[in-house]
Amino acid sequence: MVSGSEAKSLPGIEPDHKTILTNRSIIELPEIPKTLIVVGAGAVGVEFASIYSSFGTQVTSSRSACRASCRWRTKRFPWS
Repeated sequence: MVSGSEAKSLPGIEPDHKTILTNRSIIELPEIPKTLIVVGAGAVGVEFASIYSSFGTQVTSSRSACRASCRWRTKRFPWS
């Protein structure tokens, strides 16, 4: 597990720790979600995508946040 990481918020979107989570608040969920979108495919994002996929969550991962064109690049994990 990658340690010392810090969450980056998307401009204008603040984590509410219920539906928009950070790398810290995701580990405090009271139950396993049915679906999950992970924004950011760095080491931490991929780790959480893999962990939750192994729990049975349908995971979609976005490699990058909204850029100038606001096109999302997503990948559905084949093992979910």
